[in-house]
Amino acid sequence: MKEKYPIAIDIDERNIYAVQLKKNRKDFTIRGYWHRELEDEAAGEPEKSQTLLSSLKDMTRSRQF
Repeated sequence: MKEKYPIAIDIDERNIYAVQLKKNRKDFTIRGYWHRELEDEAAGEPEKSQTLLSSLKDMTRSRQF
């Protein structure tokens, strides 16, 4: 069975961060990391932005995870 690793996403006014952790014997290690700075038109209201949607789609296509 293939292991699944959840991805945590943090969105603030100017950035989107995503991290994927992998459980080791005693702790966690970073399995993947992704960051995108939002463009000026998206800053301040990222939840209403087409840029946000586009950025999240880019994240899912990246080879980081």
